[in-house]
Amino acid sequence: MGAQGAETLYVGCYERFLFGLTIGNIENGAPDSLERRFAFPAHQGSIKALDACAGFAVTGGSDDQIHLYETKGGRDRDLGFLVNPAEGAVTSVELFRPPGKVKPSHMLTGSQDGAIAVWQAGGDWQHMATLRGHKSDVNGTSIHRSARVAISVSRDRHLRLWDLVRGRCQYTSKLEAEADAVRFLPAGTRYALLAGPALTLQDVEGEVLGTAVHGTRVTAMQCNEAVVVMGGGDGTIKVWDVRAGAGSAGSVVEGAHKTRIRGIAFPGALSPSEPPRVVASGSSDGVVRLWDLRSTAEPLAEHMTGARITCVAAGTGGASLEEYAEGEKELVQEGAAADEPVEEEKSRNKRETKIRNAELEPKNKKKKRAGGAAEPAAVAQEREGRGGKAARGAEAGARGGKGGAQREREAVWGAERVQGDKGDLVGKMAKSKRRNMKKLAQKKKAKVMRGTDD
Repeated sequence: MGAQGAETLYVGCYERFLFGLTIGNIENGAPDSLERRFAFPAHQGSIKALDACAGFAVTGGSDDQIHLYETKGGRDRDLGFLVNPAEGAVTSVELFRPPGKVKPSHMLTGSQDGAIAVWQAGGDWQHMATLRGHKSDVNGTSIHRSARVAISVSRDRHLRLWDLVRGRCQYTSKLEAEADAVRFLPAGTRYALLAGPALTLQDVEGEVLGTAVHGTRVTAMQCNEAVVVMGGGDGTIKVWDVRAGAGSAGSVVEGAHKTRIRGIAFPGALSPSEPPRVVASGSSDGVVRLWDLRSTAEPLAEHMTGARITCVAAGTGGASLEEYAEGEKELVQEGAAADEPVEEEKSRNKRETKIRNAELEPKNKKKKRAGGAAEPAAVAQEREGRGGKAARGAEAGARGGKGGAQREREAVWGAERVQGDKGDLVGKMAKSKRRNMKKLAQKKKAKVMRGTDD
């Protein structure tokens, strides 16, 4: 879901209502109450997906619609609905807020037919593009902190990496089992993949760093750079501390709910790098509870909605969001500093290649004059034309003009938001895929050899 840190908890249900619950005393880190603030009849059918950020709440329903709400400044307003540009129910919703910013810039919605729609967040909520590739329900999406790529998982048992600048799929990986959710951790170097009773923590090269197994199917999760909190079909909440690479078991709340947990959220979180002070959970029997994971004996507060809960989200706002955004800036800067040695190595390699090419150029020219045929005039003119066109394009770019690539980028995703590592991410995941395919080929070859020997 979107970023954490709020005083309002949003709850969706089968009975089509969106509930807003006010959390009392959350600003002091010791919430003591949950009171209903509003109840909007959001859809004609059940609410299947929900996200909230900076006073906005967005729901996706079984009626093929996306409903928008504004809940800030003491006003709770229904902003209307968006018609799903794809076919079928809206199965996932994600609001994206650039690191260090306090307002969402974009939104992704996944559909039953496998399509992912890209929207501008705020204003007229313009539909910008539709990404197609999955063959069945989109179970979850997650946008990388660079704002240039996103990953998605689907009922078709595939993970896809999307280039949001060009609006196309860059990488596909077949999974061993259907994944129910996927989430980039805030720093963008790792992601959590949820499938059945297991949650795996992986780096961007696809290497598994660690696996946490729940006693039953994991039905909800939320994470930051420090912890992954899981809710199970048995009503148990488990915390996985991921600060130390592969992760380690944390606190457990046995019997947190009597029925399966349908949503986990971090209301009032102040830092993306530290465990949240408060965790909210909602179960299918309509109960919402707040927990202090340092003392899990009793819930801090609870509320009975009287409905069958399907999803839970924490919106963001006020001083807590500003503090959280500052923490994101620091996290991004740390990640950039860690990437500097890699970038220096790349720059050095480019310089060395350029020097070698310059040294070889006179020799190549001599070879062409000695034995090579003369270049046809038409080819030379075409080559010079291309070079002149490229030079004019570069000159226009220097003056601030928009080249074709920039127009294409703005048509799909809007102006480039954050200087990121999209190319590195795609390359790393593709390298991992090639490595896995090589291992598979070696296994098949060994199997054939064993059969021959027998």
